[in-house]
Amino acid sequence: MNIQNNMKYNNYNNSVNFNGLKDKLMNISTNRLFKTKELKNDAVEIKSIVGKMMQKRNINTLLDGNYEFVQKNYSKEGQSFIQRFSKNFPAYVTELSKEEHNDILMMYKTSTPQNIDSRLEVLDKFRNNYAKTETKNSEIHSMRVLFDRMDSDKHTEKFVHKALGDDIKIKTIDEFNKIIETIHPQKAEIFHRNISRIVRLTNLDERESALVKQSENPFFVNPRIKQRGTLSNQPYKKLNYLEKIGKFIENKINIRRYNQIAKVNPEITRVRKLATIDVPKLEQVLETKDYSLNNINFVNKLKKSPNAKRLQVQTDVNAIIKQKLGQKTFEKQQGLYNKKATAIKLKLLPDIFESITKTRKSDRIYGLKPSVENKDAVKLYEKIQGKNKKLVRYMLKQTDENNNKIFNVKDIIKLVDESETKIALEKKNNPDFKAKDAKNYYDNLYDSMIERYGEIKKTK
Repeated sequence: MNIQNNMKYNNYNNSVNFNGLKDKLMNISTNRLFKTKELKNDAVEIKSIVGKMMQKRNINTLLDGNYEFVQKNYSKEGQSFIQRFSKNFPAYVTELSKEEHNDILMMYKTSTPQNIDSRLEVLDKFRNNYAKTETKNSEIHSMRVLFDRMDSDKHTEKFVHKALGDDIKIKTIDEFNKIIETIHPQKAEIFHRNISRIVRLTNLDERESALVKQSENPFFVNPRIKQRGTLSNQPYKKLNYLEKIGKFIENKINIRRYNQIAKVNPEITRVRKLATIDVPKLEQVLETKDYSLNNINFVNKLKKSPNAKRLQVQTDVNAIIKQKLGQKTFEKQQGLYNKKATAIKLKLLPDIFESITKTRKSDRIYGLKPSVENKDAVKLYEKIQGKNKKLVRYMLKQTDENNNKIFNVKDIIKLVDESETKIALEKKNNPDFKAKDAKNYYDNLYDSMIERYGEIKKTK
């Protein structure tokens, strides 16, 4: 190895050397790591923010003057939601029912970093929708039902996002709910373009039947319409030959994908004939000043059964590991992956394999023996839990100034193992130890990482 390569090797070795990091992180005082994180906005600051927010007449009226509830359940996302709602639905301010006020309060409370973008997208699509729907459902109540469905099912959320991207021609949120009630959300997500076309070319009386019979048809034509564009707000575009071929091929791929999923999850083929969702009335809750609302049980009939959800996660996991592992290794390890399969583990699985690939590539560049192997993936995969997912994700993704991975998969396994040892010891010595204390440990360890290496670098 010449001098130049030796310097490169030393720089690389230093960038991924875990020992120094371990010494620093694992020697952080236990008190600091188990200490509950302070809120970025303390109680005084939140009180000030909510006070200013509730001084605005529109917002105060929409929230029915429930200052205590708004303060107790404050979040930046909830604030963003109610500010956009007050801007897009001003005509409701003076004519809301008690149930509609309660629906708004619950949408405010349940707005999170994960769902706020989708919620704002829906608010912008249906702004100024003041009229009741044809089924006499409140548009606000329909919004709450849609948001609950999007939160409980990722395919519903993805379908709504894709359909809005298609500029789907629906006038009310209730129409969105009817589509989801008629077509399984996962099927709707796959054939969202076809569904948008059907909606454009049908009225409400025709739509249900057309969705059931024609959702897999990319060239649906309503026989009642003799002149193109009759039901469209814009001239209906006639496809040329190449566009038709492209649409045909895309649809064939979607049908193949749909059929493969249907083998594993037959529920996707079931037609949802105007199912209803029971959301209990909440008039009594705020009147009794029970602002926590912790005892309310919201029933969502569109939720998948636990077994169906687990089966879907296992299917998605198998699709990933089959691409990354050799046939023999796949057959050997498939049972381990499926036994431990969760949505959290599934989400980080691609990052695990990407980390292994990049680490091995860097090892080759510097003439080193591979420090990690694909068999290490399942070891880390099994250790991922809700309490440590943020830390694991950070360590998988963070790179140095040369775009080398700072941590390899074995480093992460080692840190998690040593952390679990400390947590177990703390649990043994502290009878009041709770699950949140373990999460605080990992959260504070994550903060220490941020202090040392900064936020995750965006890939170029």
